[in-house]
Amino acid sequence: MKFDPSDQLSQKTKKSVLTYEDGDAEMWCEWREQLEELYRLVPLTTAEQKAKAVVSLLRGKALTLYMTHRSRIEREQNELRAKSDSLQGILSAETILARSLDQVAREFFPAKHAYRRQVFYMRYHLFIGECTVRQFDMRLNRMNDYLCYFPTIKQHDGSSKNCETLGDDQLCDIINLAKKPEWTLKMMEANVDPYDLDLHDLLDYLERLELVDSLLKKAQTSNQNAQKRQETTKRKPSGSESWSNDRRAKKL
Repeated sequence: MKFDPSDQLSQKTKKSVLTYEDGDAEMWCEWREQLEELYRLVPLTTAEQKAKAVVSLLRGKALTLYMTHRSRIEREQNELRAKSDSLQGILSAETILARSLDQVAREFFPAKHAYRRQVFYMRYHLFIGECTVRQFDMRLNRMNDYLCYFPTIKQHDGSSKNCETLGDDQLCDIINLAKKPEWTLKMMEANVDPYDLDLHDLLDYLERLELVDSLLKKAQTSNQNAQKRQETTKRKPSGSESWSNDRRAKKL
């Protein structure tokens, strides 16, 4: 890959890109993300260049599905051109590529209304449990970035709508619902309203609560260990008591 494609003597660099043959929805989103990154880095600016990249990075089942859907869409476009002299309703090369990839995506998202289901899951079924706040935030951002690669949403009028990522306010709501119940009590005691905080401030505040929890647990563990040591010391007989007990045992 050249840093400056217009310069034959430009420096080059290499980048590994995943090929895609078969897999689950998350693997598809990961591949699509890397494909978009490749578009930007090479760069690939025309629909023809992008289509060639897609063909070179798909394998097996995925490639067959892509070629099948693309051929069908192009055939429908040719029939439309033959029936009408106007260009009205004729799709651009970019749109044909996007629709072909969208049809392939539907093969790997078996659930109907995949976008709505995923957003619902993110809003109401995530919880900051064993992971840290920072790890939860990284995973949530990853899931959010993948939303734009979900199959398009079919509208009631027959049109399609592209899926969109969630905004900061929506991410704040998800994090607020996912936080530990005891943190809700601490925020209420401190008179802190989570809706007054932006995304950065909310994460920062929860990380401080997490740090407090960690310090309290360490102090509690230290106290418990100290109590165990004291109890062990109390139960352990002294040397003279042990010798006296041995003598009594021998006399008996």
